[in-house]
Amino acid sequence: MVLKMTRVSMAIFAVMLLAAAAQAETWYLMAADPNVISQPQAANMMSKGSMVGPVHFASQGEFNSRGECETDRHKLVHEWRQHSIIARGGWAKHGINNPNAFAQCVSGADPRLSKSAAAGDAKAVPAMDILLHARRRP
Repeated sequence: MVLKMTRVSMAIFAVMLLAAAAQAETWYLMAADPNVISQPQAANMMSKGSMVGPVHFASQGEFNSRGECETDRHKLVHEWRQHSIIARGGWAKHGINNPNAFAQCVSGADPRLSKSAAAGDAKAVPAMDILLHARRRP
């Protein structure tokens, strides 16, 4: 009985350690350049049948948890809605009706992330290129 209790206690402790490690993971707010995606006909220029892109995403911030990242992502999406970047870029024609597709919280362990230093900048900035699914064909 004591041996079972010790095993259960050790299992609970291990789960708690893993949960703490998962919370300590770095999260990045990845977003497309609003100047690029809001250009007139941006979606048409990137259209490839049922896919659109690749759309380049760059890190807009680094966070200690997904929750913190999501808070800033919602603020960014709200700002983009106010500036009508989807309408200006012609994205609705491809079934992309809100800016959520262009802002994502991504784990630092995501294999799509690459880190490249900008010209004249010593620190590598996480970036990724994504093909978006068009929901309708033009």
